[in-house]
Amino acid sequence: MRGHLRKCFVSLSLVLIAAFITGSTAEPKCGTAGPPNYNDIESVLLTNDYRLGDAFRDQTHPVSNLASSTYWMFFWETGPAHFPTVYSQFTLRDQVGTYHLNATLAEARNILKNDRFFDLAPRSYLTATEQTFSVLTVLRCAVVTRIIMDNDHQLQDAATAKTFEDMNSLLSSSVMTKVSASATDFQQLRLFDP
Repeated sequence: MRGHLRKCFVSLSLVLIAAFITGSTAEPKCGTAGPPNYNDIESVLLTNDYRLGDAFRDQTHPVSNLASSTYWMFFWETGPAHFPTVYSQFTLRDQVGTYHLNATLAEARNILKNDRFFDLAPRSYLTATEQTFSVLTVLRCAVVTRIIMDNDHQLQDAATAKTFEDMNSLLSSSVMTKVSASATDFQQLRLFDP
């Protein structure tokens, strides 16, 4: 009996030592212990000059660059279900419509992790009505984190501006498959605001 207990103890000790050395201990998903885990991110929504509540967008004139256009881009996975990344553009000349992108939630997570999204603490945005805003909304577990950035980058700190630029770079470098010639309003409102 003592020999069997000793073998179990030695085996358990070796497993724990190996896990400690390799760093392969299982990290809890969701829960309150430790810092946020970027792998727990279920969805990401990036909007530019588009307000979800009233589906505001200026369709009166086409623009020629992404930064001044009105759009939303949405990544979503839930459990084993993976949905296409969707991009809907309202005002960019020659690109108005709704698209599926080849960009993935994993790529968006990497950007957020590399740019330390959960550590960002930007200045408050101005509430002037003539200003346009970019909004980055992240759903991780049951927590919604939203960063609002004034589109005048001079009013924002460099780290926050870089995160938005990196997300826009992901959009710009994506292969787009047009699924509708019209832009569409964002439909998954309850995902971020039940």
